[in-house]
Amino acid sequence: MQQTTFSLLVHAIRYDGENTRIIELRPAAGTHLPPVEAGAHIDVHISADLIRQYSLCNTPGETHRYVIGVALDPNSRGGSRWLHDNLQAGDTLTVGAPRNHFGLANTDAHTVLIGGGIGVTPLLSMALQLEAQQRSWSLHFAAKCTEQAPLLQAINTLAKQARYGQVNCYFSESSASRMDVAQVMEEAPKGSHFYCCGPVRLLDTFDKCSESYPPEHCHSERFIAELEVAKGGYTIVLARSGKTLYISEEQTILDALKAEKIAVPYACAEGICGSCEVKVLEGEPDHRDDVLSDAEKARNDTIMVCCSGAFSKQLVLDL
Repeated sequence: MQQTTFSLLVHAIRYDGENTRIIELRPAAGTHLPPVEAGAHIDVHISADLIRQYSLCNTPGETHRYVIGVALDPNSRGGSRWLHDNLQAGDTLTVGAPRNHFGLANTDAHTVLIGGGIGVTPLLSMALQLEAQQRSWSLHFAAKCTEQAPLLQAINTLAKQARYGQVNCYFSESSASRMDVAQVMEEAPKGSHFYCCGPVRLLDTFDKCSESYPPEHCHSERFIAELEVAKGGYTIVLARSGKTLYISEEQTILDALKAEKIAVPYACAEGICGSCEVKVLEGEPDHRDDVLSDAEKARNDTIMVCCSGAFSKQLVLDL
């Protein structure tokens, strides 16, 4: 169950925004990476015990490089701080293969991209794909000010080159240019699909505004978990070995698996990255993650073991 990883060369580092490093990673000469997908992210292995997720922001389909934007978080637990203070061009980084829980819908409908701060990274890749496919789109990007706005150079370049989409930037230092999410959604063509990524306040506003639209047309990705971890008090059966484990009240499934030295990939341990997804063969999960859509949760055929639990007395997992 080990995740596929790649050792990549830090080909170049530059700044696009006062506190945002753009890091370009490349494989060994003559080799190729799994193609970039719009909305996908990669796990960046900073150390044996520290893994962080960063969205890819380069052109979908590229196989010769991965490009990530890393904003320096003042409350960093080590991830962005280390990548800003220590990483240099010529170093190597271990990264996981792209995973995508925030992909573009396969539709001809207009697409509205709503981003705040560093949350614009997956949306930039989406805009590049929509433009290449000659599909109608608009990008609405909010930041505090032009100096601190992540990827503003890339966004301005896209705005100048776009033929099928439109870019709108809002800067909160000027009250006259603040983004009104409700208005953005109301003015979108009927049947539009909406994608939102950014800080909690923006996502909460988007969720509230989304109540008036079909849920299958509203898509979002969070960086910070808000749901409580499910409590224990049930058993899991590992189908491949036949082993049964009791999950105590204060345990997660991931805790129990680690205690038994059963290898399962994980990274954030907060239900926002999707690394620890495991197939459910029997039982009813108590979903607590921010990765699966409501429709995916309703199928009850997969679970994020770092935070989710069980409504049934027993879960049978494909482990």
